[in-house]
Amino acid sequence: HSIDDYAESVKDTTVSIGAITEGLLETIETDSLEETSMEIAERLTALANMMMGYQSLQDGNHEECVRRFTATLKITERIDVTFDRSETAHAAIAICKGMLGQRAEEQQHYEKAIAINPDYSVAYYGLGNHFYDTEQYAEAREFYDSALEKSYIDPLATDETVGRIHGAIGNLAYIDDDFEGAIDAYN
Repeated sequence: HSIDDYAESVKDTTVSIGAITEGLLETIETDSLEETSMEIAERLTALANMMMGYQSLQDGNHEECVRRFTATLKITERIDVTFDRSETAHAAIAICKGMLGQRAEEQQHYEKAIAINPDYSVAYYGLGNHFYDTEQYAEAREFYDSALEKSYIDPLATDETVGRIHGAIGNLAYIDDDFEGAIDAYN
């Protein structure tokens, strides 16, 4: 994992924050004042946890990152928020679990992210990294290839994401002594 993985997750935050806050004005217009106040408080708490989770991720405080994103997911489930970007929370938890050496949990959270959004290229890339880090190169290649394929339809995929995926594929080719394949992937 690299700081670029963290940066990519942080970029996804803005989409996630938008998903949580979406509908607040509708709620204000349609619900009682007490219900509205409670929902606003819950949504703001979820937002605060999400922002602090990403800050913890950037700061390298992986245990705090897991705690904050887990809290975000619990809150959004409790208030029945349509949180279309919850896969980003699972991906952030997966990154931190991996950094903490909790490989099984890392894999589970990437898989949850994919289950929520089968087109989320960052989660496929993360699983590729998971398998690369555990020297399961055939599985890593499968997920890197999927990440590259999904990057063309994933609205959250950036040129940086695609570049990192190509780099990872190149690294695998190099490991296999496929130097021409590595050069092609790096280009």
